[in-house]
Amino acid sequence: MYQADINTKKKLIDYYNNQKDNIKTDEYIESVAREVLGYVKPYEKIFIDANR
Repeated sequence: MYQADINTKKKLIDYYNNQKDNIKTDEYIESVAREVLGYVKPYEKIFIDANR
């Protein structure tokens, strides 16, 4: 019972340590800017789906 809880906590620690490392990358920052903030690069063309 306790061992399963410990294993779950260790997996969470590994996940958050990986996330902590990923947050510092340019790719992560760009993905957040695109997905959350709706930013695009100056030379990109934006296509809007009329069926939505």
